[in-house]
This record gives sequence, structure tokens and C-alpha cells, in this order.
Amino acid sequence: MKKKVLIIIIFILLVIMGVLLIKIFKINNEIERLKLYNTTGYYEYDLGNAPDGNAKNTLIKIPADLIYVETCCAYGTTFASFKDVDVLKEEVEEILNTYYKKIKEDDKTIYFDEENNFAITDYSITEGSIVNYVTYGYE
Repeated sequence: MKKKVLIIIIFILLVIMGVLLIKIFKINNEIERLKLYNTTGYYEYDLGNAPDGNAKNTLIKIPADLIYVETCCAYGTTFASFKDVDVLKEEVEEILNTYYKKIKEDDKTIYFDEENNFAITDYSITEGSIVNYVTYGYE
């Protein structure tokens, strides 16, 4: 009986390790996809080249080392990072305040990129167990 339990536990651990290896491989591939690295600490990521192809075709400035995760509804894109949540928040806010025009509408702040005619309507940073996520809403 103990042998069966041990075999099941080993099998589950192998499956988990396999899933993690696949995720790491995808992350490494996504890092290669990042375009136009800029020495000021941000990337310009072309949303139109996102793997699922649903995003708006424009460049968005994001902190260095963010990795594309998904696009939802063509107006929101999520990126992942191993960076701490506080570090991500500081970097995202610095990029938004430096490279986008801040427009206040009612209680809402919109960050507008005049060069690309692109507006970030909101963003959120979510803490995960291994990686943290930054989601941008835009129009």
C-alpha cells in the first residue's frame, strides 16, 4: 500500500515539474519576442504581434522583463514578471508619468500616448504565488 502511495506522489511531482518546465520554456520564448529594448528601463511591446493576435495594433511602453501572458477582449493585456509587486508598481507608474500625457476625467486618470494615438485607461498589479501580473486596459 505504501508503495502505491509513493508511486502516486512521485508521479504527481513529475507532472508538476513538467508543467513548470513548459511554463519556463514559454517564458524564455516570450522574452525573445520582446522588441525594441530601450536602455531607459522599458520595452516597447507591439500589441499587434501578441501571440493570440487579438490586441490592438500599437506599441505600449512596459517595464523591462515583463512577459506577455494574454489579451482579453482586445482592450486589455496582461504581462507577468518575477519582480516584487512594489517594484512593478513603481516602474509602471514611472513609465506612465514619464512617457504618457496624464489626463484626468472625473475620478479617472487616462494616460495618453500622442505619438501612437493610444490611451491606457487603467492598469492593475496582481500578486501571484510565483509570478506577479500587470494588466493594462486601453482604447
